[in-house]
Amino acid sequence: DAGVETHQIVIGITAEETLMDVLREEALLYGIPLTIREGKSVLAYSSGRFLNLIQEVHDEQFSLESLKSLLLDPGIPWAEGEKHRRFIKRAVKQSVMHGSLYGEDQYSSLLGDNELQRWYEGLKQSIIAIVQAEDIEDLRRKLNHFQDTYFIPTQWVGTPGEDVYAFCLDAMGQVKEAMEKTGITAYPKIFSFLLSFLENKRYVFQQKSEGIAVYRWPQVSVLNADYLFILGLDQE
Repeated sequence: DAGVETHQIVIGITAEETLMDVLREEALLYGIPLTIREGKSVLAYSSGRFLNLIQEVHDEQFSLESLKSLLLDPGIPWAEGEKHRRFIKRAVKQSVMHGSLYGEDQYSSLLGDNELQRWYEGLKQSIIAIVQAEDIEDLRRKLNHFQDTYFIPTQWVGTPGEDVYAFCLDAMGQVKEAMEKTGITAYPKIFSFLLSFLENKRYVFQQKSEGIAVYRWPQVSVLNADYLFILGLDQE
């Protein structure tokens, strides 16, 4: 009645299992529009999942299953999807099950297709370089090289993963800053550390909506709003 716009109001829920349904019912009763903004782990979105799949391929020493998950993921902006499918089909036909981190492996010796073998060797070295980077700037360069080589020219731009990837890059900056403050110049397997750091980070898409934004705890704890209400902080 006082003319407050819905975008000025944010509601936080701490006891989701008991309060969320009550809030929905009350809002429906009074005709108040709500927008439930559910955050997910950064690694659950396509661009975060891409980083996680890179680590899995390395950890599983380029097993066929791990490569399938990475190369056939429709959320990743691959430039040569058809080549990926040819590679997987050829590996299945030739009974290739896994690779290795160093030296010749089954893909190199059994594929029987020179073009696909050369392509695989390049992919393999790029993935190893990412996972074994020892500082953030080196990791940035390796990731940029990988995406320039294997992604479409626009990469994440214009995809649902664009903002999340920017979020991941910001996290890399935070890790770099923390390393500088502690005097650490290099850290073996910095990529694995970054994934651990991102694992507990949750991301909420900031879509436009006419409804009052409702966030779960602790996502709401870092937000500012003209009118911020947090329900259930006393757990009663």
